[in-house]
Amino acid sequence: MRAIQRITWWLIATLLLVLICAFAISGTVLSQSREVAKEQKEYYKMLEHEYVKEIQTFLKDQGYAASGVTMNRIIDENGSIEYRVTIHHRRILDLDMEQREKLLTKCRDVKFPVEGCSVFYELLES
Repeated sequence: MRAIQRITWWLIATLLLVLICAFAISGTVLSQSREVAKEQKEYYKMLEHEYVKEIQTFLKDQGYAASGVTMNRIIDENGSIEYRVTIHHRRILDLDMEQREKLLTKCRDVKFPVEGCSVFYELLES
């Protein structure tokens, strides 16, 4: 009888230790994946910031200094990333549709450094 109790307690203790180890390992994996996601988010943020600067420099070279440029990231359910770049400058609004399209086409030539992302450009009309 006593031997059965010892074996039972030993099995319970062993099971408890195995469960604790499993939770500790899964916690470590989740923590590492969160850290990777955070690093990736910071990396994209830096690239986006640099890209906005490049677009602003390009617009300045085109004669539209101090243009307002915003870049919004949209992440789809399947993980694909889409960007919306919105440009605002009073003089751009004075252009006709053909000239606006030419300017947006030239903006598309400034490539975003991440492959596989869709980048759409639009002019803010106010």
